[in-house]
Amino acid sequence: MRFTEICIVLLVLIRMIAHLFETNRARRWKQTLPVLALALSLINFMINRHRWQMVPITIFLIGMIILDLIHRKHTTIIRNKVIRKVSVAFSFLLLFLTLIFPLLLPVPDLPEPGGPYGVGRTSFRMTDPTREEIFTADPDDVRTLLVTAWYPAAEQPRGEKPATYWDQDGFTGKAYSLSAEMGTFWYSHLSDVRTNSYTNAPVSTMEESYPVVIYSHSFVGLNT
Repeated sequence: MRFTEICIVLLVLIRMIAHLFETNRARRWKQTLPVLALALSLINFMINRHRWQMVPITIFLIGMIILDLIHRKHTTIIRNKVIRKVSVAFSFLLLFLTLIFPLLLPVPDLPEPGGPYGVGRTSFRMTDPTREEIFTADPDDVRTLLVTAWYPAAEQPRGEKPATYWDQDGFTGKAYSLSAEMGTFWYSHLSDVRTNSYTNAPVSTMEESYPVVIYSHSFVGLNT
């Protein structure tokens, strides 16, 4: 989970634990915690894009805020410790259910490569006019290959972000989700994964030439 997402969960946990020891004097500052968590969720959305795995906990937050607004009209506190503990236990169960997807389907951090070189990446299309394209209805269409090359780079470009693992437009995630029969969104969060390569970075001049390895993926691969 991202740092902002961890902070959101911590604020919710603090609010729920504080509910066990609720008093009239401390009620108001405790009720601000879900509001802060929701504000942090909006900031996370603007900075990192909101991924669907965080939707359940966002709904949970809104529910907590609505309940707190309702309780503000009542100054009495539930004295029955059993009822209070049962309600908190049920809330913890709901929170656990909302965290299943963020924990099982995170945005992973790829391990950094070793060696003296940076990593550059570039993509281009190759067309074979002698081969007919069999996957489209156009009889005049010819075979096209999308090729990506990774190469030793001179250095990390200043101000540039690492290339994403998948396209940020979401086409790859949608295709894989449909292939797995999981709607159109299941793998969409992988478009937020950053690699350790930089698009069109300058080629390293440490060597005059470099060996070439050609990798041809399987049928469900992305590109050569």
